[in-house]
Parts: sequence; structure tokens; C-alpha cells
Amino acid sequence: MTTPVDWYHSPSENEGGRFICSGGNIINGYSQRMKLERSVPGDFSLTIVKVTREDAGVYICKEGGLGLEHRVYLNVRGKR
Repeated sequence: MTTPVDWYHSPSENEGGRFICSGGNIINGYSQRMKLERSVPGDFSLTIVKVTREDAGVYICKEGGLGLEHRVYLNVRGKR
């Protein structure tokens, strides 16, 4: 049995987040560039393909049944 997870993205700590993943499923609109790790039990890693500056910010993973929350901060730098 897997734990349902939700992923959110917010440009900053003070702004409301947008759903990326709900119940372990990537939401349409994000499915072309983002994927959820499913090969290892208990691994809910989010992978972003072709990262852009708009992807910078806070990513929050909430594990439904356990009430746990994990935050990841992503900084994106342009080419020099």
C-alpha cells in the first residue's frame, strides 16, 4: 500500500501554492515536464524536466495519511 502524496509549488514562502500532484498523480498542465518517482516504495521524489526560472520557489510534499510535510527550496540560475 502506498501513501497518497500531494506536491505544491509556490514562488515564495509567503504566497499560496499551486497543486502539482494530487493523490500521487501529476495534474494536467504539469504532466509534460514533471514526474513522480514510482519505482522505489516510499520514494515520492518529484523530477522536473527542462527547468525554467519560473520553476524556482518552494516545493511542498504532504503525505496524506501520515500528516507529514517536507519542504524543498529550488533556486534557478540562468546561463552565463
